[in-house]
Amino acid sequence: MSQLTIESFRPQSDEIARLNNWIFETIQPYIKGRVLEMNSGQGDFSLYLVEEGITVQLNASSDSNREYLQERFRDTSLVRGVHKISFLNPRMEVKYLPFQGQFSTVLALNTIENNLIFDKSIIDKAKRFLRLGGHLIIIGQAENCFYPGSELDLEVLKKYNQSSINRILNDCQILITRFFNWNELHFLAVGRKLE
Repeated sequence: MSQLTIESFRPQSDEIARLNNWIFETIQPYIKGRVLEMNSGQGDFSLYLVEEGITVQLNASSDSNREYLQERFRDTSLVRGVHKISFLNPRMEVKYLPFQGQFSTVLALNTIENNLIFDKSIIDKAKRFLRLGGHLIIIGQAENCFYPGSELDLEVLKKYNQSSINRILNDCQILITRFFNWNELHFLAVGRKLE
């Protein structure tokens, strides 16, 4: 670990910290070059990247999260920007043209709660940010899971399993290089951009 220490504004539960640590250790060998975290939330996972000396560009859809991230990481040069990139923007290809083909790694770790990453058009849009051979790393909910209080459509979740996810990624010219299923509720996939 690098000597850089960033104080967290909110404590993580031991369970979340263990999960994030496992995720980071699992995907670290696949993180390369310029990194974009698609939905950085409040930066809990971003902190792992920064503490390992990995430069990253963050993304948050809400103004409050962007402000929080800017404040949280204001003392590190490893966070190269905090952006508001919307994968639902119909003019995304034009609006975010300077970002296209600029990243060797795109992380989609906190976007699954709204099932956006499993939409072929969203993956195609995320792929635009990758360089040829770049890695798309996603975390998702496995089929037939249930989260109390969640607004997730269980019928939508049922159709996402390893086979269907492979098919979607293959259609988007993303080759799955690794597929990890750490419990019955979640999976982690690492894909490589083919074209």
